[in-house]
Amino acid sequence: MAARAAINDSRGKTSTASQPSSEEKQRRQQITRLESEVERLEQKLAQIEAALEEASASQNVEQITALGLEHTQLQDQINQRYEDWATLVETTEYDA
Repeated sequence: MAARAAINDSRGKTSTASQPSSEEKQRRQQITRLESEVERLEQKLAQIEAALEEASASQNVEQITALGLEHTQLQDQINQRYEDWATLVETTEYDA
């Protein structure tokens, strides 16, 4: 996933300024929190996908419906976190 690669590329880079501002530090902390949250949500999504496979194999329509809704909600949350992350990265100074 391109967004995941972009997150990994942003880690470990340093600011072009010798002493980052307080705002810059806050943005970096937010970036780190978002990266962790995306990772956690993606793990949960993988669990939901596995449960969906099991529910499909057993033809449990109620469970498929509930898991499908949860899957959609998690995917929406992940997409929002990626958008938030991208916005923060664009406004945060990193060395090339």
